[in-house]
Amino acid sequence: MAQSFYKMSHSEFVIWMKNMLTVVESNNSIANIDAALITDAKGTRTSLSTNLDERQTIEDSLSGKNEEIKFNRNDLNKKAAKIQSLLKLNSDVSSSLIEQAGFNIDEGGRTSSAPNSPTDLVVTGTSDGVNHLKWKRNGNLHGTLFFIEAKIGNSDAWAIIDTITGSKYDHTNQTPGVKVQYRIRAKRGNAESTASNVAVVYG
Repeated sequence: MAQSFYKMSHSEFVIWMKNMLTVVESNNSIANIDAALITDAKGTRTSLSTNLDERQTIEDSLSGKNEEIKFNRNDLNKKAAKIQSLLKLNSDVSSSLIEQAGFNIDEGGRTSSAPNSPTDLVVTGTSDGVNHLKWKRNGNLHGTLFFIEAKIGNSDAWAIIDTITGSKYDHTNQTPGVKVQYRIRAKRGNAESTASNVAVVYG
C-alpha cells in the first residue's frame, strides 16, 4: 500500500515535508534521526520548492523541469519512508509524535509475519576508510528493510547507521585501525527479525 504522502500534489507535499522535518528535527533528542539525512532532505525539499516555482514561469522548459521535479519527489519519497521506518523502529518515539510528523500509524506495511534473520554477514575494511558489508537475505522478500547497526570503537551501544533494501553496504568515512562491530536486522511492516551474526573489522 502506497504511503499517503506519495499521493499528495507537489505543492501539498512541499508544505507537508517542511512540517514533518521541522517536527522531527525539533524532537531529534528522542527521534535520533541521522542529522545528515534531515539536512539532505531539507535541501532536496528546497530544490523541489524552487523547481515548482520556476515551472510556473518557464513554460518552454516544462518537460525538462518536470523530470527534475519527478527526481526530487521520488528521492524525497524514499527519504520520508526511511524516516518513517526509523521513527517506528524507535521505541522511545510515541505514536503521537509520529502523527505530529504527518505519518499514519498504520502505514509502512502491516504484515505480522516476522522476516528471517539475515545470515553470513561479512565485512572488509580498506585503507581509504570504507568498510564493505555484505550478507545473505535468507529468503526475505523484495521490499524488506535491512537495518545496519554498528558499535564503533569502545561504544557499548548498537546504533543504526542506515537502512537499505539491498544486501550490500559501504560504510564510508571510517578510521582505519578502529574496531567496528556490525550486525543486520530485517524489518517488514511492524515485524522485525532477530539480529544476524556480528562481523568485526579494524579498518
